[in-house]
Amino acid sequence: MLELDYTRRCERRDVDILCDVVARNWDEPIPYRISDLSPRGMWLSSSFPLEVGEVAVVTLRAEGDGTEPLELFARVVRSIRARRVGVPGRSGMGIEFVGMGNDERAKLRRRVQGLAPVRRPGRGLPLPLS
Repeated sequence: MLELDYTRRCERRDVDILCDVVARNWDEPIPYRISDLSPRGMWLSSSFPLEVGEVAVVTLRAEGDGTEPLELFARVVRSIRARRVGVPGRSGMGIEFVGMGNDERAKLRRRVQGLAPVRRPGRGLPLPLS
């Protein structure tokens, strides 16, 4: 039987942070809202996500607590297009950070430290394949 590992490498944190994304075909940064964040990636809520495999630069904006903007290279690893009105689910994209140095990783860890873990009711593990 096929064993599937559903454990995450890092725990995600619920956030509501604005960021700016620069992608290959855009002339200027586009604002996105981050709804969960971990030291390895994040979910950006959007009706117009990028395609899986696209590379972008994401800048986490400075917050009122004295944190500086944090610029990270990222790759889209999941993309869900907008659904029809009334159909449950969220649209957006899963982003994985790439090429992070120790300094960027430490700054990001400080950003997520102390934030509440993601808890979404009714979202259990998928059923195993038979």
